[in-house]
Amino acid sequence: MSKKLWVILGSVAIVVIAAIVIAFSYTYRANGVVTDISTKTPVANVAVSIANHKATTSSTGSYLVTGIKFWEKKPLQVTAPSAYISPSQVVLTYSSRSITKDFTLEPTLQTMVDLVDTAQVNRQYNYLWDFMQPDSQTSWGDKATYTSLMTTAYNYYQSINQTSKDFKISGTIITLPSWTDPITGKTFQNVYEVPVSYTEVDNGQSTPKTLLTYYQEVGGFYHYFTQAKKDDAQKAVDAIKALSN
Repeated sequence: MSKKLWVILGSVAIVVIAAIVIAFSYTYRANGVVTDISTKTPVANVAVSIANHKATTSSTGSYLVTGIKFWEKKPLQVTAPSAYISPSQVVLTYSSRSITKDFTLEPTLQTMVDLVDTAQVNRQYNYLWDFMQPDSQTSWGDKATYTSLMTTAYNYYQSINQTSKDFKISGTIITLPSWTDPITGKTFQNVYEVPVSYTEVDNGQSTPKTLLTYYQEVGGFYHYFTQAKKDDAQKAVDAIKALSN
């Protein structure tokens, strides 16, 4: 074998070895923030992984996966806490060595019911408005009107010692192919009927009660249909004001 051929083969070997070294040393990293699509708050303890590289989101919803080799450039696998629906995967675009990918998680229906019930007890009308089904929102007009009327009515009933507490799901959730909202008169498809029990307190006397609530998945998470009418609330507030005068 000629000296020239040995030189060529040696050069090729060097290039191949260099390519292998680079391939093994060149890695990618993926980072981002995971938030709750309904509350816009960070979600902690979300397990994420790419190949065998794993991480868990912090209290601020942040994650960082490092050491990803070029042959491991795969989607992000996600395992969410039980209160959320885990996506099958999150697709990443490996256009650089550092990939930033924020994404949201959808709460389960039970989680949303619990959020709505808690907001009801605490009279957090800002949350209740944000969780309300869009057509129900339209029936009220705007958030300021809803918040003002509901707060005034609640403050009155609280002043005469009439409150409600201990809301919880109390039966089987049913999926209704079609359902007509008694507030708006509109018919909706794929509505979830959720039985909820609660305790009504009137001057210290507790009475257990049950009501049916209704939810629909809109815009990436479950929204509830309000059972309060704007006109009824306005009449109640007007009557309250007349009594106070």
